[in-house]
Amino acid sequence: MVANQDSFRANLRDLVQEEGLPLTETIQVVTANVAKALKQWPNKGSIQVGLTRTL
Repeated sequence: MVANQDSFRANLRDLVQEEGLPLTETIQVVTANVAKALKQWPNKGSIQVGLTRTL
């Protein structure tokens, strides 16, 4: 669980810069996987025509 926006950003940065995960995969990890865990997939966590989205 992320405590605040700063730690969230730091975690994203670490995944990309330190772990070498491509940005596209990093975004998927923090969007699609969370939506699936919250049982909101595919309506949330994916950018596709006809779906609701919160950015």
